[in-house]
Amino acid sequence: DDVRNHRITILYVSPERLSSPGFLSAIEDMDIYMVVIDECHCVLEWGISFRPDYLEIGEFIKKLEYRPIITALTATVNPKDRKNIQKLLGMKKPEEFINSIDRPNLILMKEEFPSQNNAEKVFQQKLARLKYNIKKYHRKGSIIIYCSTRKHVDAVYNHLESKFPGEIVRCHSKMKPKTRAKHEREFLDDKKSIMVATSAFGMGIDKGDIDLIVHFDMPLSIDDYYQQAGRAGRDGSDAHCIMLYNEIDDKKWQALMKNEKDEAARKYIQKQLNQMQEFVESNSCMMQELLSYFGGTKEKTCKHCTCCQRNRRR
Repeated sequence: DDVRNHRITILYVSPERLSSPGFLSAIEDMDIYMVVIDECHCVLEWGISFRPDYLEIGEFIKKLEYRPIITALTATVNPKDRKNIQKLLGMKKPEEFINSIDRPNLILMKEEFPSQNNAEKVFQQKLARLKYNIKKYHRKGSIIIYCSTRKHVDAVYNHLESKFPGEIVRCHSKMKPKTRAKHEREFLDDKKSIMVATSAFGMGIDKGDIDLIVHFDMPLSIDDYYQQAGRAGRDGSDAHCIMLYNEIDDKKWQALMKNEKDEAARKYIQKQLNQMQEFVESNSCMMQELLSYFGGTKEKTCKHCTCCQRNRRR
């Protein structure tokens, strides 16, 4: 009723809402000027894996009586996925506006832990390095520590809480909504300085003072990695982005992938995982590798990532 009576000009909905009979009935015959898909990389990344309604946004648009302008926005998507997203959304000869994702103020680092099958030992080694990196690189800003599982979030949170009392909050999908919202707000309002989270935290977060991002586990994809790393240094100051990884991380993702019943989803996830594995094993400039993946170029190396520093010493 508010939309029909022009009391609302911008309506924010989830992809799942677009398939609701009640919603479709309510907007029937309505002249929608524009459909905006923010964080549109999720159309593929989430649509193929666990939120299939993302893949149906184009069908929703197609059924509208009046064709709206379609706008899709994201910070990170590679050229091939960009074309696939355009196709899924039903975009017709879209104009593309592409900015470089090069972030010279981000110092990208990666630390590999020795190959071994003892997951608990690797976990303890990572905790030791995590504390070292916080002590060395954290200044007066905020920190986000990303973990691949809720179990790791809780374990890292419990361990750091004794080391940094009163400074730690956490976020994952199984927390009680009120508790999760409280933790997120305390971090965003600068009441707490360290957030331990899964990828459930961070979409749309624009906090300028984050000076350290730590990936406690290897992310599933390069897209996830740079989306999360890119939340550091938004005030223009130098910031460190450190990834801790071990072959157990890859095995963990492989095990989760086996639970995926859809073959197309498995192939897509495996492709992402392979690309991420190549990235962590590469000896080339990390920023050049990222720019190449996202369809950009960087003539000179960044000079300060782990690989650039390693190659300089040789």
